[in-house]
Amino acid sequence: MDEMEDFERLRDSARRHHVHFEVQPELTPVRDVLTQVGYQVRVWTVHDKGAHAMPGCGKCRELLAELDRIVQWAVPAEDRPTRIEIERPGAALYDSSEVPGSDEVALTIRLTHREAYASPIDACERRCLQQIRERLRWLGIPER
Repeated sequence: MDEMEDFERLRDSARRHHVHFEVQPELTPVRDVLTQVGYQVRVWTVHDKGAHAMPGCGKCRELLAELDRIVQWAVPAEDRPTRIEIERPGAALYDSSEVPGSDEVALTIRLTHREAYASPIDACERRCLQQIRERLRWLGIPER
């Protein structure tokens, strides 16, 4: 499969499964003060309405595998001072904010310093976040 076909397949999957994302600060106490040390980008995908999903069911695993392909595509590939981790949760379902009456599963991308975790965010973390946002938006994935 060439790059364009892969892009189209990921974009179609994101549309069909109502993929969306949100960005939250990664905070940690530093000398008794909460300090932003990075970002968490949570990427969600929705079970089909009426799927009667169960945590960890076969459909959850399929959706998470497809979501993982989307997230892997969105994450910058080159080595940087920013640590980029993809957290793959255990079996968990959430009420959908996109499709009422449906369930969602999610993956989280964590962006922090590679060497000094408790250091405040810098230009590298902001640049990584911007690139991830851009790539998710190229796939038509909205930020909530």
